[in-house]
Amino acid sequence: MWNLSKALLTVAAAVWILLVECGLYRNANSQEDATKSSNLLLPIQRDGVWGYADISGKIVIKPEFDGAYEFSEGLACVETDGKFGFVDAKGKLVVQPQFESAGDFHEGLARITLPGEIGNVGKSGYIDKTGKIFIEPKFDWACDFSEGLAVVGIGEKYGYVDSTGNLVITPAFEWALDFSEGFAAVRTGGKWGFIDKARKLVIGARFDDASNFSEGLAPVRIGGKYGFINKGGKVTVKPQFDFALTFRESLAPVMLEAKWGYIDKSGKVIISHQFEDAAEFSEGLASVKTGGKWGYINSAGKVVIEPKFESACRFSGGLAFVSCEGKFGYIGKTGNWCLCAADRSAIQTKNPPNLYPVVKEGKWGYIDQTGKIIIGPQFSYGGEFSEGLAKVQTTPGGKFGYIDTSGKVAIKPRFAEACIFREGLGSMVVGTKYGYVDVTGRLAIRPIFDKVVWRFSEGLTVVNVGGRWEAHEYPDRTGYELDGGKYGYVTRDGSMVIKPLFDWAGEFHEGLAAVTGGSAMGYIDKSGSMVIEPKFRGAGGFSEGLARIEATGGAFGYIDKSGKVVISFEPPNESTGIGYAEDFHEGLAPARFGVKWGYIDKTGKFVIQPQFDWAGEFSEGMANVRVTDKVGYIDKTGKMVIEPKFDGAGRFSGGVAGVWLAEKTPGVRTMGKSGYIDKTGKYIWEPTE
Repeated sequence: MWNLSKALLTVAAAVWILLVECGLYRNANSQEDATKSSNLLLPIQRDGVWGYADISGKIVIKPEFDGAYEFSEGLACVETDGKFGFVDAKGKLVVQPQFESAGDFHEGLARITLPGEIGNVGKSGYIDKTGKIFIEPKFDWACDFSEGLAVVGIGEKYGYVDSTGNLVITPAFEWALDFSEGFAAVRTGGKWGFIDKARKLVIGARFDDASNFSEGLAPVRIGGKYGFINKGGKVTVKPQFDFALTFRESLAPVMLEAKWGYIDKSGKVIISHQFEDAAEFSEGLASVKTGGKWGYINSAGKVVIEPKFESACRFSGGLAFVSCEGKFGYIGKTGNWCLCAADRSAIQTKNPPNLYPVVKEGKWGYIDQTGKIIIGPQFSYGGEFSEGLAKVQTTPGGKFGYIDTSGKVAIKPRFAEACIFREGLGSMVVGTKYGYVDVTGRLAIRPIFDKVVWRFSEGLTVVNVGGRWEAHEYPDRTGYELDGGKYGYVTRDGSMVIKPLFDWAGEFHEGLAAVTGGSAMGYIDKSGSMVIEPKFRGAGGFSEGLARIEATGGAFGYIDKSGKVVISFEPPNESTGIGYAEDFHEGLAPARFGVKWGYIDKTGKFVIQPQFDWAGEFSEGMANVRVTDKVGYIDKTGKMVIEPKFDGAGRFSGGVAGVWLAEKTPGVRTMGKSGYIDKTGKYIWEPTE
């Protein structure tokens, strides 16, 4: 369905960012590479809107869209006010923006999603190049066409539709991938196998995981390890790797003990395991990550472009899209810039200023660590800053957008909901579908998911496919909750690297993520392999090498990354014993003994005795605690350094903590007034509305 190499190509052709104060860089070495792509039209942004330019930087299609994507089969997807349409190479809108989501054209058809609303989500189908509905929108999930067929989903089952709209393979699989080389990987009965276009299971469902065929071989997982099979189902490279991608140009990236290398089709290691991450080869080069940066190697394993990029996509037409210290653009095969498209270093600075949202006279603005107003109160809502951006509403009940630390609107308000940026992307909602926006405001992962976890963590984010928003009546309102569907993980380019097969899934922390498999919870690694078997009633994320778990009998404890219980508590008891504990931060974890809270170390011993009515995590050497009905702060010795006098208080960040005071008006439901204090307890911003 999705695979890494396709996604990298998509991003390399698609991601063009704001051309502001950035020139065109050419030299003799890069000129030849640039000439190969001289006829390309590439998305480019100016003054907050998108258009298209050629490789020289000359504007060909006037910037006027909120988002613009790569051309495919003569048309390009564009976005205006949260609706998607298509333009031709002359800039003519041949399909007016009207869809909640849209993909690129493949084999003459493009997948689209009709507008919907919570409780009545829009269905997906396909249009032709005139914009006419060619395959009726009736699917809950739809993918691009490949070899004459496209994966579609109805509920939580998946099958295939042909280009006439006929369901030639009835949705019956737990998950399904695109056809490639005549075969498609499908999951049935909890195992993976391969079908042909007649739906015949040509390779039996016996694998724990599988990807599509490429160059005659497909990666499969058997007994927790990855190897490769041929089209006869015979294992040609024995399972021995922790993860494996597909073959490209006769080499495949494989991971062993957290390091990536490359093998040939006999399974021989050609390029030793030495990289933190790696992608498939394309045009003789492959992007690899070392020392936290991306560069490129050739097929002999020699570094030909030094690792210096935050991201680096595959080469196509002699060009590769990269980002470096807030600058984005294309390089040639020598590593020299062919075109620098934008300089976003003002937003993506390594040390953005700490700003905090405040309310004054009903409007939101921002202060610094001293309490000085940096961005005057002017917004209907203001969220936290993260990675140099903060979500805001400019009108009451309006759409969400983002501002930078100068207060300038950096991303136009057009989302039904939005969240903080993490790892260069912010989650958002368009209509009823979820996706991710990049720092330019372009929807880097188009809205196709039924739910996402609000932020990226360690390069991955959780997504839901097939879920339904069900109405729930409450005394004062009607609410909606997501029901059903399956959870998986996608990368920053939208690749579904861990298929949606879980009933619930948490964020990755320290290389592992808690998931629900059947009726119990366990942990997977980034290959999707279950490394700690599901046996817990509850499971939290890893923090400082330990994860909090709840056993089936109700007892709490902590496990290490091998799954071994290193701290064990008895089942909860209202009068004696540790009844509950939180995650470790700065070496300590809040724990409840009877009805009082204290702090334990990693041996399970109380180092701050239970004495509080509630206790929060440590941050910057201090923790918020409740005594009776007021909150104050302690240090790591347990000493009360800021006396309990607040009705609520948050953790310290940048030397500042948010606090609030409740309103005393009887019968009035209110959150009270909020403000900020420094580590002495002094107000830097007096509590206001």
